[in-house]
Amino acid sequence: MRVGRFRTLGPSVLLIVLSALGAAGAAWPILGIGEISGIELLVISLCVGYLTRTAVQVAAWPSRPIGWWEAVGVGVWVSLLFCVLALAAGHGNPSRVGIWMGAILYAVGFVLHPVAEAQRHRWRSHPAHQGRLFTGGAFRYCRHPNYLADILLFTGLAVVTDTWWAGSVPVVMTALFVVTHIPRLERHLHRKYGAVFEDYARGTARLLPYVY
Repeated sequence: MRVGRFRTLGPSVLLIVLSALGAAGAAWPILGIGEISGIELLVISLCVGYLTRTAVQVAAWPSRPIGWWEAVGVGVWVSLLFCVLALAAGHGNPSRVGIWMGAILYAVGFVLHPVAEAQRHRWRSHPAHQGRLFTGGAFRYCRHPNYLADILLFTGLAVVTDTWWAGSVPVVMTALFVVTHIPRLERHLHRKYGAVFEDYARGTARLLPYVY
């Protein structure tokens, strides 16, 4: 195994481990109280599903190298989200329509993220595309479909819980993406690709296709 690969793999594994601990921490109080409601079980299962998908993606194709501090920050952040959503699940009373709406949003986000990353990874694996900016697939409709996918997924989880304070999860997540993560990433893309990225950005929505 190459050293560069280890430097990518190590922080990624740490991120998964911290997220898993968060999922376990979210589930432990609920499972230990006694009778568990169907909504609590559903939310915990969906959180574990998100964690499993992330672990599979990290193993299959890391989208980019991440550092140790980023791994700690993201891992703790995801753990906190799991805990908030799991606790919220015990206080809501969602309707069947709400559960289905939340499940659909979750499913769209669950699928969109790996599809977008797979499209980019397959394109970049071609030698002729090395060092070029990928603008096809899901990236044709917005510049950050992976962020959009996470917003949809966690919005779906919040809808399933049917509590207003769980709604703060996708709201805060969206705000962090728009104010911090997207500007920082786009500065990097601008430095790396220059006019190519500028042309792409002018013709492609930032986060929500055809809207923003």
